[in-house]
Amino acid sequence: MRAVLPGAARGRSSAGVLHTRAASSKSAMTSPKDLEDLSSDANVLSLAYGGHNEDILNKAKELLAESTRHALEVEPPTCPNLNYGPQLGSDRFRSSLASFLSRRYGREVKSERLVLTCGATHALHLVTSQLFSEGGLVLVEEPSYYLALGLLKDDLGMRLVSVPLEEDGPNLALLEHQLTKLRAGSQFKPTPRRPFWCLMYLIPDHHNPTGASISEEKRRGLVELARRFDVLLFCDDVYNLLTYPPARVGPLLITYDRDSPPTPGVTPPIPVGHVVSAGTFSKICAPGVRVGWLEAPPRMIEILSESKILFSGGAVNGFMSSVMASAIQLGLLDKHLDGIIAVLQEKLELTLAFLGRTLPPERYHWSVPCGGFYVWLRCPFDTVPFAAWCEKNRGVLARAGAAFSVNGSGCQHHLRISISYLSRDSLQEALSRLCDALLEYEAEHGGK
Repeated sequence: MRAVLPGAARGRSSAGVLHTRAASSKSAMTSPKDLEDLSSDANVLSLAYGGHNEDILNKAKELLAESTRHALEVEPPTCPNLNYGPQLGSDRFRSSLASFLSRRYGREVKSERLVLTCGATHALHLVTSQLFSEGGLVLVEEPSYYLALGLLKDDLGMRLVSVPLEEDGPNLALLEHQLTKLRAGSQFKPTPRRPFWCLMYLIPDHHNPTGASISEEKRRGLVELARRFDVLLFCDDVYNLLTYPPARVGPLLITYDRDSPPTPGVTPPIPVGHVVSAGTFSKICAPGVRVGWLEAPPRMIEILSESKILFSGGAVNGFMSSVMASAIQLGLLDKHLDGIIAVLQEKLELTLAFLGRTLPPERYHWSVPCGGFYVWLRCPFDTVPFAAWCEKNRGVLARAGAAFSVNGSGCQHHLRISISYLSRDSLQEALSRLCDALLEYEAEHGGK
């Protein structure tokens, strides 16, 4: 068996309650989300916040200004982009996005398989609420993105079961064992509207928080298990376009599900497909645009097209989707994304080199991702008290690993380091403070 990724729970998994963040007194009107990940004190540097800084956002302002002018000028006098629109998104948006994704993925993406969303979180809420009932089963990686865990459990009332994450993806042997045990005695029968028994939430590329990517072998294995057990694989594909050279964007998990067979036990058989892929412009442009997409198989498109939320909304965020279509058509988004990749790649290389020079590898271990925002650092002590100590005594914020555990009891020796927010110089200063703090804390507290 492959080694379990540092921080993943071992042995049998069980449903667990996510330990959410304490409420913040900072005003939500003046601060970004993840309030604990930023500080009002300018002397405190954040290695916790997973978002772009003002340099990238100011470049996005220029892109959006030109794209907005184009979007207003290119539309006919009937102004369809200012009216209620088709629930799946306008043809202009979907065709422009399909062209952009085909170019960046290196494979054909069909516009008729795309659905306009307000971002990946909205896509997860939409898919889960449309295809599953409250109390339904959701399999999640351990560790995983803590806000998605909260949405699934707290907002939608789903039952979470964790699957240990290894260096190349979920432990498939244990996953198969869990599916067999959980499915035993189930009275589930697929229907045209509810063709899936359960959901599995995945971050296949440049995982949050670990930075890991699922291997080709395991992508095929996941699809095979999904077909056998009537599982829908929801892929939070928000980092795959942030792959840094010389690595290239690999085949998404959805590409291994192109020939998904009909669902058994239903007359007539339903050719559903078992994978959906959620993307967003938050990471490749700016979070404030609140535009994203789902790529899904035809039967899933049919189910989602019947959503009364989408029907009543008349295309979510229709105007901004027309602005993003213009950004694609004018070539501005490609240029902007290439710039983001260059900046983030430099900061990732700086981070990995700094950790390598500073921390003893026999006691500290870290992931070496080839894209995304995060480095996952294993420490020889509990990082929950350390994170609070580090902010108070060294002026550096880093997110303790326990937040990413399904039941809050795993990953207690880990920190997630975000490379995205700070400038290069500030990042180097923050890393210097963090590493000094780690070694000092270890000397004072040992392995506690």
